[in-house]
Amino acid sequence: MKMNNMYSVAALSFAVIALLCGCSKDVVPGNNENETVQISIEASGPALKTYVEGERIYWSPTGDQLNVLYKGFDGNGNLMSSTRQTSTNADYTITDGKASFTAGFSTIDGSKTYKFGAFYPYENKSITSTISLTVPKTQTPTTTSFDPKADILVTSGVTVSEGLPDKLSFEMNRMVALVEMTLVGIGVGEKISTVEITASKKINGAVEFNLFAENMLDEAKFYNNYETMTLEMGDRVATGSDVVWFTTVPTDLSGGSFSVKVTTDKNIYEKTANLTGKTFNFKRAEVARFKIAGMTCTPKPQVYKILTDASDFGVGDKFVICSAN
Repeated sequence: MKMNNMYSVAALSFAVIALLCGCSKDVVPGNNENETVQISIEASGPALKTYVEGERIYWSPTGDQLNVLYKGFDGNGNLMSSTRQTSTNADYTITDGKASFTAGFSTIDGSKTYKFGAFYPYENKSITSTISLTVPKTQTPTTTSFDPKADILVTSGVTVSEGLPDKLSFEMNRMVALVEMTLVGIGVGEKISTVEITASKKINGAVEFNLFAENMLDEAKFYNNYETMTLEMGDRVATGSDVVWFTTVPTDLSGGSFSVKVTTDKNIYEKTANLTGKTFNFKRAEVARFKIAGMTCTPKPQVYKILTDASDFGVGDKFVICSAN
């Protein structure tokens, strides 16, 4: 499946009540003699965020936040203050696939025009002309999806408004590649603790972008810093055909190699795929799907712990008694 690169963030309107009537502003006194305006953000689109079910990606039911940056300009186009940032509130609702957030924005004295941009996941940044977000080297996928904190979404262009607007419209670009890997042959009932991935080229790193660039995608940079990454599986019970999701920065592994090491409570499974003469890409905003089968299985070495107090033993523990020699 090839995913659309663009993701809609629908109408932004003032105050929660505006979701019903679309006409009311809720202005709250703020600091530094400015006003703080609560803006409601309604996000929709079946391919937007941040977990996967079948062929669709949805907003997570909890935990998603956007970081929104904005600038103010006077009537002559002069910048009135340094770039400001705010986050959407942690609490939001989802109705018919739409997530409704709120966020507070401070008015900027003397500003006639405002420019807005946003990114996910939320991370308070020291604001410069460019922002860098790291794709986690250690990720925690769920049983059906990638780690939502390993996703990166960025607005596709500057949104301009005369004054603080009644409505805004954001379009988001997914900056990472999504990977759906199926592990075939792990013993049914074994508990998967980690999946370690090693590639012949650096598959992970960071994404650098300028939210206010005229052509954000053309100017974005991708840094491939690591050949390895680890997926924390939380002792997921193996079924024999186990789907594992993760994200990477865009990488072309064609002609190289790709290795997987799976550690369970009982065994270690390993496989290296030789990609000589083969095309194997992790492309931005697309899903790469493949299977890893024929893994070699090695019994996991037993780990012993020295105990000197009988009270440390638990029911079902096995122990070895050693002599002085």
